[in-house]
Amino acid sequence: MAEFPHASRVNVTLDLPLDVYRRLEQQARYMSVTVEALLKTILAQQLYESSLRNMD
Repeated sequence: MAEFPHASRVNVTLDLPLDVYRRLEQQARYMSVTVEALLKTILAQQLYESSLRNMD
């Protein structure tokens, strides 16, 4: 959070189908991260890309 002093924490609960969760879990294990960290990375990338599109 130190990198983004203006950011606030947001708690999100995702209700994922079991097969989707298992794929995320497998990918996270391959990358040696937690599922939560993987999801944060995916969501951050999506938000970043959508903010770039909105700048056009």
